[in-house]
Amino acid sequence: MKTRWQKLAVGALLAACLMMGGAAQAEQALDADNTKRFVESLGPIMKFGDELEAAGRDKVFDETFTPKAGEDFKPYTKGLAALKAQQPADYAKVGELIAPHGFSSTALWAEIADKVMAAYFALSMEGQGGMPQMGQMTPEMLAMMPPEVRAQFEGAQSMQKAIQSVPAEDKQLVAPYKARIDQLTDGAN
Repeated sequence: MKTRWQKLAVGALLAACLMMGGAAQAEQALDADNTKRFVESLGPIMKFGDELEAAGRDKVFDETFTPKAGEDFKPYTKGLAALKAQQPADYAKVGELIAPHGFSSTALWAEIADKVMAAYFALSMEGQGGMPQMGQMTPEMLAMMPPEVRAQFEGAQSMQKAIQSVPAEDKQLVAPYKARIDQLTDGAN
């Protein structure tokens, strides 16, 4: 059974794949409207994620949630790209699910999803007393780690930095929806 964070990642990744279907555009800032529309779309996306999991078709997202060292934390964008490449019919279904929520492209939806969920994670960590600090690893300490462990650690550091740098304005926009996102992702804190 998947953990809350894994389920959230699957939903986020589904959303990101949709984003990859749109044309390149300037980065979209969060606002009250697109935040609300994303949260409204999350229910159908999470339900579809559960269907993919039950059918064993969610493995496509296993490598897309945690960024590699130096990568941006954009799980929805990366996940939807993987879904589009590996499971185009499922990718198309995601597009059908978000269209009623007023997103002009899957790319825009995924961009908003990445921002909303980063703000949600930041708010969740604040509610738990802040993000745990990973500490500073010296190059020598990193070199002693097995390559797989080192890659996971570096990815976790990238994610931590991204979550810590979420703009206060984004957190303010997402805060009214935190309880709803908790509910939709089975993750009430």
